[in-house]
Amino acid sequence: MKQILIILIVILNYSLIAQTPSWQWINVGGSNTNPTGNGMFTRTKQIGTDANGNIYGISSVSSAGIAIDTLQAVNGFGYDDFVVFSYTCEGKFRWMQQFGSYTYDGPGGIIVSPNGDVYVSGGVMVNYWGDAHFADSIIPATNNMYKGYFMAKLDSSGHLTHLNLPGPPGPTIGAAPMRLEADKDGNPVVLTWFSDSATWNGHHINGRGHYLVKFDKNCNLTDIVELDFKLNNGVSNYEWMEFTIDKDNSVYLYSSVPDTVFIGNDTLGINPNIQYHGIEFIAKINYINGQIVWHTDVIGHGVTDSAKFISGKPGLSGSKVFLEGITLSYNGSNFFGVPINNPIANDPWIRTKIFTSFDKNTGSFINATNLKSNENIVHAPIAIQNNSLVAGGPSQSGLIIMNINDTIKPNYNGPHNMGYPFVVSMDTSLTHFNWGIATKTVLPNTGLTPSYLHVDHNNNILLGGGLTGPIVNSYGDTTNLVASAENFCIAKIALTNDSCGCAVSVPSIAVVSSSGNTLIVKGSATNQADSLYIFWGDGDSTLYNTPNTDISHTYSNTGPWNVCLIAYGFCGIEDTCMNNLYSGIYPTENTIELMMNVYPNPFNDRLNIELTKSINNGEIYIFDMLGKQVYYNQFSGKQININTSELRKGFYFIKLSSSEGSVIVKKLVKN
Repeated sequence: MKQILIILIVILNYSLIAQTPSWQWINVGGSNTNPTGNGMFTRTKQIGTDANGNIYGISSVSSAGIAIDTLQAVNGFGYDDFVVFSYTCEGKFRWMQQFGSYTYDGPGGIIVSPNGDVYVSGGVMVNYWGDAHFADSIIPATNNMYKGYFMAKLDSSGHLTHLNLPGPPGPTIGAAPMRLEADKDGNPVVLTWFSDSATWNGHHINGRGHYLVKFDKNCNLTDIVELDFKLNNGVSNYEWMEFTIDKDNSVYLYSSVPDTVFIGNDTLGINPNIQYHGIEFIAKINYINGQIVWHTDVIGHGVTDSAKFISGKPGLSGSKVFLEGITLSYNGSNFFGVPINNPIANDPWIRTKIFTSFDKNTGSFINATNLKSNENIVHAPIAIQNNSLVAGGPSQSGLIIMNINDTIKPNYNGPHNMGYPFVVSMDTSLTHFNWGIATKTVLPNTGLTPSYLHVDHNNNILLGGGLTGPIVNSYGDTTNLVASAENFCIAKIALTNDSCGCAVSVPSIAVVSSSGNTLIVKGSATNQADSLYIFWGDGDSTLYNTPNTDISHTYSNTGPWNVCLIAYGFCGIEDTCMNNLYSGIYPTENTIELMMNVYPNPFNDRLNIELTKSINNGEIYIFDMLGKQVYYNQFSGKQININTSELRKGFYFIKLSSSEGSVIVKKLVKN
C-alpha cells in the first residue's frame, strides 16, 4: 500500500467560482524583429501546466535579440527560431530553451503531463548546412541526414530527455507539424500535413493530405492515420485548423478553407456570389481510422449571413462541442436561426463575437450567444472552466456589453486608441454571461492579441498571445516589453495568485454486506477523480461510475480477497484496499459500513471523532492546507478525542486509516 500524500486545495463552491477574478500578472518575452516565415508570429502558440501548477509555453521568435524576464538577450541560430519557456504558478520565471537551425524553423505545439514531462513538436532542419539545436542538445551539421520534423520530450527543468526525427534520412516529402494534442492516455498526437506519399518507420503516407501522427511517451512513432478529407488541389497546407481529443479519444476538428473541400463522401464548395465567404466546418473523426463520424458546415447565405464564421480550437464539456465565431452586425443577423443582436456596433460591417455549441454525438447545432461591441472582435480563444465556458478577447477601445447591459470594465471612453483586452465567462447552455474582466495597455495604439487560452486543474485561466506595448494588471503593476518587436505573453486571470499545487483524489471503500459468495461494497473519493475502478482481487475490475452507491461482485469461492478502489486523476493515482476479506462469512460487525462523524466543525481547542464500529490499530492524520502533517496518532476503539489548541486557524484535512485498509478523509475548519 503506497503512502498517500494529501495536498490541500480549498474547494471552491459554484458561487465562489462565479466571482469575478483579476488579472494577476502578465509576463512577456520576444525578439528584436518579427518572424518572417509563413504563419509565424511572436505569440504564445500553446500553453500547458503540470500538477504543481508550473506553466509552460511555446512561441516563434526571430534569431535577433531573444529575451525573456531579466535574462540577458541572446541571439538565435538563423532566420526564424522558436522557444519553450516556463513560469511558476505565481508567475516567477523558471527557464527558457531555444530550438532552431540556420533556416526557418517553426513550432508545432506543446503538451505537458501532470508530472512535468514536456512534449514539443515542430520543425528544425538537420543537414550539412549548419548545426540543429533542440533545447540543451545539438545535432552537428551532417551529410547523412536531411530532415526537420521532430518530436521531443523535456523534463520539468527544461532538459532534453528524448528526441525523434522520424522518416528516412534523405529529403523526401514536405511535412508540416500543425498542432499537438494528447490522447486519452497522454500520448502525443500531431496534426500533420504531408505533401506526397512516403513511408516513415514502416508507416505509409498515402499522399498529399492531413494526418494524425502518433507517438508514445518516449517519442517513438506508433502510427500515422490519414484523415478522411481533402483540400482542392493547389490549396496551401497552412489552412487554419485546430483539433481537440476527448477522453474517449474522439477527435473534434475545426477547419477553414477558401476553396472546395472533399469531406467523407461530401463535396463542399464556395459560392462566388457571397462576399467574405469561405468554408467552415466542425467534424468528429474516428481516432483509429481517421473516418468522418459527422461534419457540420457553416456557410453564410445572403447579406445578414455573409460573414458567418466559426473558428478556433474546439472546447468540450459534457455532451457539447463549443466554438467561437463571428457574424456581421446587420439587423436580422443570425447563426443557424438564433438572432445575433449587436445594437451598439459602429456600423453593420462590425464583426460581432459569438460563441456556439454543437452536439458531440450528432453535430447538430444547439445554441449561440454573443457579446455586444462597438468594434470588431475577431478572435477570442475559448476553454472550459468547471461548468463554464471562458474566452479571452483582444484589446478593444470601445464598449463591450454582456447579457442586457453589463459592461466589461475597465473600459475606455476617450478617443479609440487605447487597448483593453478582456476575459469573459458564460454558462455552457449559452444563456447568460457569468462575469467579464478587462485590463488596459499603457500607450495608445498598442494591445494584446490573444492566441491560446488554457485553464489549469485549479481553475486558473492562462491567456497567451502577442503584446505590442506596456500593459498593467488589475493591481496597477506595469509589464513592459523586453524586446523591440511584438512580444509573446502569458497572463494569469484568477481569484488569487496562490491557487497552486494539486489536490489528489483520495479514495475510500467499505463493506456493506455479503451473501453467499457475493460481496457488496461502497466507495467514494475526495475531490474529483477522472475515474474510479474497483479491483476485486480475483482478476476482475469494475469502472465505478456512481460513487457512494452500493456495488456487488460474485466470487467463485469465499476467498480471502484483497479488494481495492483506485482513483485516477490529474494530480496522481491513489488507491486504498481492504485485505483478507471473505465473501459470505463476515463477522456481524464487518457488515456495518465504517463511517466517521467529526464534531464540532468548525472546531476550536478540541475535536471529537465517533465511528460506526470499533477498529483496531487505526491511525489518525491531520494535514494543513499545504499538505503538511500537523497531527498523528494511533488508536483502537470507536471514539477519539484530539487536543487541537496548538493548531492555527484555517482549513485542514483529517484522514482516518483502519488496519482493514479503509480510508476516510474529511475537510475541517478551525475558528
